[in-house]
Amino acid sequence: MESVITKPKKKKSKQKRLEESIGLIEGTSGNASSPTDDIILSPITSKFSETDILGGDENVPLCRRDGSPSTGDVREPDPIEICAAPEEELCELSANVMDLAIAPELDLISTNFENYYRKEGEALPESSLPSFLENNAEETGKHNLGCSNIEDEFFEVTKAAATVNELPSFTESQLLSLYHNEEIGLCNVFIESFLETELRSGFTQRHTLYDLLNKYLKSRDKLNSNVSEIESLMKETKDIQQRLWILEVVKITESGECQDGNPVEASHQYQVGTFDEGVLAKLTKTLAMIRERANEQHALHSYSCLTTKLQIENYVRKLISTHSNLPHNAPVSLITEGAIPRTSEICGAISVLFHFLRQPYKDQGFISDCRNWLQNIVATLLRVSSWREHMFLLNHVLRCPGNISKWATSYIQAPIPLFDCRNPNLYLDHMVCVMATIVGPVKNREMFLSEMEKSVDDIEDKWVIVDSEGEDEDSNTSHVTLSENDIIALFNQIPLDCLFSLIFDLQQRDGKYIFTRMSGGQMLKTIAVTRLIIKILGQGFFAYNIPKYLQFAKRLASTMVHTVQFLTDVWETFR
Repeated sequence: MESVITKPKKKKSKQKRLEESIGLIEGTSGNASSPTDDIILSPITSKFSETDILGGDENVPLCRRDGSPSTGDVREPDPIEICAAPEEELCELSANVMDLAIAPELDLISTNFENYYRKEGEALPESSLPSFLENNAEETGKHNLGCSNIEDEFFEVTKAAATVNELPSFTESQLLSLYHNEEIGLCNVFIESFLETELRSGFTQRHTLYDLLNKYLKSRDKLNSNVSEIESLMKETKDIQQRLWILEVVKITESGECQDGNPVEASHQYQVGTFDEGVLAKLTKTLAMIRERANEQHALHSYSCLTTKLQIENYVRKLISTHSNLPHNAPVSLITEGAIPRTSEICGAISVLFHFLRQPYKDQGFISDCRNWLQNIVATLLRVSSWREHMFLLNHVLRCPGNISKWATSYIQAPIPLFDCRNPNLYLDHMVCVMATIVGPVKNREMFLSEMEKSVDDIEDKWVIVDSEGEDEDSNTSHVTLSENDIIALFNQIPLDCLFSLIFDLQQRDGKYIFTRMSGGQMLKTIAVTRLIIKILGQGFFAYNIPKYLQFAKRLASTMVHTVQFLTDVWETFR
């Protein structure tokens, strides 16, 4: 049988041959021959070297289905098609040749094709490579030359297919190169500066608003004391009035005889009042004291209290008027530091108000007034704030006494980017920083609440407070740590829906979130961000690892689970 001369085949690298062999073993080749495709076979001479076996230059004939060589078209041989051809299409070839075709780079067909024809009705030999080599060693000695090479290459192929190449995890520096939140690093420096200013600089005591509030507090104390004295004197007056007249019961009894001679006796009782001159003098003195405290002292203290309150309100109004160009419905902002207006005076006033709210005052009227003034100032600050002003408010709230969920959680606002925002990463960084600050330990909280601690120590009659699990709460540290309701209320101020939309680049349309196709770099950044969030939430378990924060721990765990689930969904979509 004649072979057709074809163009020489390009020499392939050993790595390329190894990859093709793996594809054939795993069945992943997509170039399987159809029954009508030609089968490409290569002749092999009786003398060949190792380079010939491993795919050296050679002539490749085209053998058609009927066994006759082609004299026409010659195409580049595709080794994958040798093994991909169906078994019934190789009826003219020996089954032993089919077995040897497992290595795509090895040309196993002899130039003498007559040796590989079988007669009609002859059974196919066993398609076993070892049996073929053993039974036909003398007759097919030329094939035995490549047997060891076949086994070695087959071993390498199977070993490479079974080996799973695992990429090493990213290091901390590599993750930071994918996503680096500068605000978290700057926030740590900001907190140190915040503590230095609020605790050790004495700035609060030198502020103008501090003097006004202190004067207002003293006026209210005098007014409340005056009111208490008047109420006490009024109560005493009522007691004296009861003793001004001394009432005695007098009984008169008369006896006599009726006309029929029967004796008769009658009695009558009545009260006799005696006016006490000594009690009258005491009553007169008490009423004079009431008149003095009501007409003179009460009026004076009320006037002083009212004028001081008006001065404070005027001061607050001037602070707010510095940003009078803001519309009343302006949203919460996150301004870049280069464009931020001057807010030092507003922040100073806020610090003074928070200082008074941390004191153990019993005057609920004064506390209510301070909260109202603070709310008005904070409402203005939130509209002209950068990340520093937002963190300034958060650090103040975290260092307030308990029950802040009733009045201070609204001060914590994480701005949401607008639809046409040019820098959404700024909002993402801020939300992550707020989360890290809330779930992390509150540094020097006990120093801010030192006055509150003194008032707790002065209480002799202490109640034992138990939590929902029936366990005693440590009353000595209850004022230092936030309650679970407070910390959950603060955590709820983080818009998690917006946070995940920024992380996974989701667009909301008609109430549904639409996923935007990511690039490889964006996907790596998404993984880095979610990894940082999970790390922050994990730190929250250590910061609040006590039984009183059981529900908050569940909330953190739920957020972590949802974060991983969302990342998994996005990864599946990306793949």
